[in-house]
Amino acid sequence: MREAIYSRDGKLVYHRTNAGTANYASPTDDPEGHVLYDVIPYFLFGNGPPLIAADCGCEI
Repeated sequence: MREAIYSRDGKLVYHRTNAGTANYASPTDDPEGHVLYDVIPYFLFGNGPPLIAADCGCEI
């Protein structure tokens, strides 16, 4: 599952600085796994380098 972030004008945010993050473990059902697999890697590595989506020309 991946979170989605939208700008104020309703557009999906693709840039890694503000984009949604992957959730490999549920924060509700598996809070320890969420911290281990989602939160800690995010703080260590962020969302990773930006990728260019060939079909839209935008950074993802």
